[in-house]
Amino acid sequence: MIAQGFVFFFLCVIWDVRNCNNFKGNDDNKKKVERVQLPEEQDVIQHKNFTDGIYDLQNQGASQGINNNFQIKAKNIMKVYPDGVAAVNDNTFCVKQGEVFGLLGPNGAGKSTTFNMITMDLKRTSGNIKIMDTQLDDLDIVTQGAKMGMVPQFNTLWEVLTVDECIYFMGHIKGLSKQQLNSQKELIKETLDLGPFSKTRAGNLSGGNKRKLVCAMSLIACPDIEFLDEPTTGVDPVSRRSLFKMLKSL
Repeated sequence: MIAQGFVFFFLCVIWDVRNCNNFKGNDDNKKKVERVQLPEEQDVIQHKNFTDGIYDLQNQGASQGINNNFQIKAKNIMKVYPDGVAAVNDNTFCVKQGEVFGLLGPNGAGKSTTFNMITMDLKRTSGNIKIMDTQLDDLDIVTQGAKMGMVPQFNTLWEVLTVDECIYFMGHIKGLSKQQLNSQKELIKETLDLGPFSKTRAGNLSGGNKRKLVCAMSLIACPDIEFLDEPTTGVDPVSRRSLFKMLKSL
């Protein structure tokens, strides 16, 4: 049994090493299907022009001291799937430090696809993305990745671990000390009302509490950038309000 554990562990490491850089570069998919493009709202156009201006300053070498104010910059990003459908078509935006930036749109608008490209879960077809003033392809997912948190659209949990064990495990991955981990763990559990479930296995939690646990694991290291994809789905209104307050205090 122990030998099997070591074998599976090393197989997982090998698999991760092979796939951890799959987000780099562009794919070769060609747009074959024309989708109906709705007219852009005026505020969207203004934000796009503002972002274009930031990139122009950078190209002119006059952006020193300005770039550092923006945690995320994306210019003309596009994602075309193998079937020729462009899920994301020429999106441009930037996110300032300390800003809460939301992607709004109907189902199929490309929100999750945009999210997955920025969080290095999906290779883009074209365009430029910078995270913390570093080109996405040059990003060090070990050092700089530790400064980011992510709540994906679907829960990602180790269901045999308890709530405390899940939070401890993620905290150790993020490099927190024991003292930091203990103080942060108790604060987050209290805020999200996870205290009564400390010794409960993740697989036995309700849907809402599973979602809160995913949020707790993502926030344990107080990340510089927090990616949230529908974080409050299934969460009760009180805990939802507490989560938003916690995000505002980061």
